Amino acid sequence: MGHNNIDVVLLWVKCQDGWTDDDTLEFSGKYPGRVAPGSAFQNFGWTSQKMGFIKKVREKAKSGKFKALGEVSVR
Repeated sequence: MGHNNIDVVLLWVKCQDGWTDDDTLEFSGKYPGRVAPGSAFQNFGWTSQKMGFIKKVREKAKSGKFKALGEVSVR
């Protein structure tokens, strides 16, 4: 990030290939102040409309660990 003059990145995972929000938090912990952790909506709970999905989102939001909720796609 320093080599490319990037101050901060917003990171969240799509819950694919075994990645989870915990991985996002771990990565953010490795780079404090450089990686802003977000909780993604694009995962199996959201797309299959699982019961309790919104409750989990609310719990994550209340935890204060995440700086963003939602989804951004860059291609």
